Amino acid sequence: MIDIPTIFILGAGASKPYGYPVGTELRAEIIRDFSRLFEYILGNSSSMQPSEKERHLRQANYFVEKFAASPIDSIDRYLSINPDFEYYGKIAITICILMREKNYNFRDQMIQPYYNEDWFRLLFNRMVTTFKGPQDYEKFRDNKIAFITFNYDRSLEYFLYNGFYNSFYQNRNNFEHTMDEFIPFPIVHIYGQVNKLSPIEWSQSNDYGQDFLSYKMIEDFSKGITVVGERTKEDLKETLSKLIADFKRIFFLGFSYAEENMEGIGLIDMFDKTHRIYGSAIEMTDTEIAYVMSRLSGKSKDGKSIKTRTSVLNKNSYNLLREYL
Repeated sequence: MIDIPTIFILGAGASKPYGYPVGTELRAEIIRDFSRLFEYILGNSSSMQPSEKERHLRQANYFVEKFAASPIDSIDRYLSINPDFEYYGKIAITICILMREKNYNFRDQMIQPYYNEDWFRLLFNRMVTTFKGPQDYEKFRDNKIAFITFNYDRSLEYFLYNGFYNSFYQNRNNFEHTMDEFIPFPIVHIYGQVNKLSPIEWSQSNDYGQDFLSYKMIEDFSKGITVVGERTKEDLKETLSKLIADFKRIFFLGFSYAEENMEGIGLIDMFDKTHRIYGSAIEMTDTEIAYVMSRLSGKSKDGKSIKTRTSVLNKNSYNLLREYL
């Protein structure tokens, strides 16, 4: 069981082992596939007039053309600079994420080279490491963990709900309709997400990995996504500051440490000298790691460095947790 209050702050690299794209891969998929997939979805929208379908496709193609001509790697950054493209950009993100859901990889379905990067499985096993009997499912909620994710996907929620339901299947009648009581862990999506999974609804029906042919469904899901300029709400900062104040051990997993992510919601200012911070920095240079370490050290209100205990290491998420969780 994890009894040290621990927050996991997730970047795109944290979802990559489970079949989801990082920023440059998402850009490439949108440029390569969005127009074709969008045309197919519009073709299945029988209630939409041909002229409306033609207008949507024309405007979507124009967005792809301009995005492809830009050297900006991040679709999120591109949309924040070009808000006129937000509507089709968010639909493009939604379609790409849902396509990846259809081919999700968990546990024994994972492909190399990611089979040895399954930090979801490692985390879950650490959460149940002291369990010995059927009734121990009741202790699952006593794990002291929370998540802050910069990802749009729902892989974390699905894994937790699916893992809990099937690991304690013998007792499912005791929690099938109250799973939220046993999986109470905060999961804050900074960027929003493509629809929300409910632990209560999960065991009856969920749309994870299902076909998506309805334009209306895609449009509704896309409304859950936000871009940089929409993420500075004070209520979000308050939620995060309360979480971080109560959880003194912090793991950055698959995180790029981009300035807009660290500064936009005031994340750095929430750390103090009582926090113990670990960060994955796979394939980063020594200079880049040193810079991230200096940024994560934080500053007090008088501007002085507070020197948090910080370790940013050239390890992937799995190996970082294996050693320090």
